[in-house]
Amino acid sequence: MTDYQAFLDLLAEKEFIDESYPVEGCLVWLPYGYRFKSKVFDIVIDNYESAGYEPYQFPHIINEEPLEEISTAIQDFTQGVYWLSDDEGNRYDRYLTPTGETAFYQLFRKWISLESDLPIRAYQHGSTFRPRKSPNILLNNHEYMDVVEGHGAFTTETEADEEFERLGDTFKQIHDVLGIPCLPLHRPTEGNNPVYVDMLSFETHLPSKNRSFNIGLLYNQSQIYSQPLDISFSRQDGTVGHTHQVTFGITDRAVAAMLDQHRDETGIRLLPEFAPVQVTVVPIFDGEHNEELIAYAQDISNRLDSIRTDADITDERPGKKLARSQQRGVPLQVGVSASNLESETVRVIERTAINDPHTDVPVSEFVTDVSKYLSAVRETIVKEARDRFYSRITPADGIADIADVVEAGDIAKIHLCDNDACLHELTDSLPGEVLGTAREGEDGKCIVCGADANVPSYHAIRTSAA
Repeated sequence: MTDYQAFLDLLAEKEFIDESYPVEGCLVWLPYGYRFKSKVFDIVIDNYESAGYEPYQFPHIINEEPLEEISTAIQDFTQGVYWLSDDEGNRYDRYLTPTGETAFYQLFRKWISLESDLPIRAYQHGSTFRPRKSPNILLNNHEYMDVVEGHGAFTTETEADEEFERLGDTFKQIHDVLGIPCLPLHRPTEGNNPVYVDMLSFETHLPSKNRSFNIGLLYNQSQIYSQPLDISFSRQDGTVGHTHQVTFGITDRAVAAMLDQHRDETGIRLLPEFAPVQVTVVPIFDGEHNEELIAYAQDISNRLDSIRTDADITDERPGKKLARSQQRGVPLQVGVSASNLESETVRVIERTAINDPHTDVPVSEFVTDVSKYLSAVRETIVKEARDRFYSRITPADGIADIADVVEAGDIAKIHLCDNDACLHELTDSLPGEVLGTAREGEDGKCIVCGADANVPSYHAIRTSAA
């Protein structure tokens, strides 16, 4: 399936989302989908806090002044925000936050006055708002309903550089836990006007769009924002300096990538640690032992006290109940029949091996080993996603090869030197763009000029808002 709308239809059918909300580019998360998404962002937040970042909550309304300061000194962002107005259409000097810099940095310059006030490591979890010409639900919304963004301020360039590298490892770990295979790439700085001195973009592939797709973003801003906004501090020797800053974030796009990359022809597949229901127990009624089977199913569910379990004791056909559980991504289905009741066994179906169930498993053994079954489901989903992703990366031997690779929806692996002219040669003559340069990898020769290039670069057509 390579149609994004078909993917959204699947999420709606399985009660993850409702996209009929009467504002274009917006959606409603239904309880099952919301619980899944919440568990995803719990993991993101845990990793932020493990990296030393503390939670803050800022208003979504920002005054115009810092945006004007940034527009004058860096880049005009005034057209990319939602301005507030009164009932007569008169614009207020306030807007809805498109990103956290202007909100956080107004307070940073109040909170920071001495070197001892640094470093500051802060994050918040909330919404951001940006007008989109062609919004795409989950990908480029008017409102990102979940953005976990972090902001750090440091005394020296060295400290900020070290933090940037450390956070690069943290972000790699987050993507690994979420089961999103990706390439951490340093984005080109040429032409960015500039809003960063270095940027890591975690690039993956979106099957439903058949295009490259980025998830986590990490920026080393140096003093690009702190100087025009005058975020400064007094050193012990009496001199005054401006902070060096990093910022980073993960949005709903991570959830979209997980749901899209991990599904199969049957439906959704959820990694066990994020699944709202990890095990569904389905009694196979025979008309004679129904009450005993219900009690048996509920007893199994109760014995899995550390696992999110649902005993489906409705009167629907067992096949229909099992299929619904599988299509919604529940990692394990457990069938119990009269023969299982008699032998005190269960039939275990892993979501990743529907046609190869474990039959006649002693119930005591299953209760003890349930985590092993769940781990097997996770390992299969992660491996298959990783294998599919890396199968979409194709080495290109020449410039002409790049166009063939990216027009097929794949990612071209190349080598590119540091000369901006070589970057322009590719971006001006080929579809797509240079996604960035790897953090590490093998040496090679620049595909344009033949000069030495220390690590690989990658070229692809990115998923757009259309």
